[in-house]
Amino acid sequence: MSELIKAGGNTKKQRGLEERLANHPQLMVKIEAILDIIENKSGAWDRADDVEELLIKELRKMGQDVFHGWANNQQRKKEKEVNKRQKAHRHGKKKFIGTHPLD
Repeated sequence: MSELIKAGGNTKKQRGLEERLANHPQLMVKIEAILDIIENKSGAWDRADDVEELLIKELRKMGQDVFHGWANNQQRKKEKEVNKRQKAHRHGKKKFIGTHPLD
């Protein structure tokens, strides 16, 4: 496939995609699994229904993984943002200043 992209003059785009996928190894694994199904090199799938079922399963798994990765990334961003503002104290107990006298 990379030869096909190079032939189209998109080598810069290809490198950008490879670099981005390198930052998300779990996504790369899912894409490779989908490509294995499409290429059917093992010859294990003869029926379109079987391939459709496998692709749907892989896409669902990939969607779940992508969503979890996105959520974790958002959480890290929010934590950094809060830490920069330093208005919130995340750790430790509240200090007890005593009881007010009863007058």
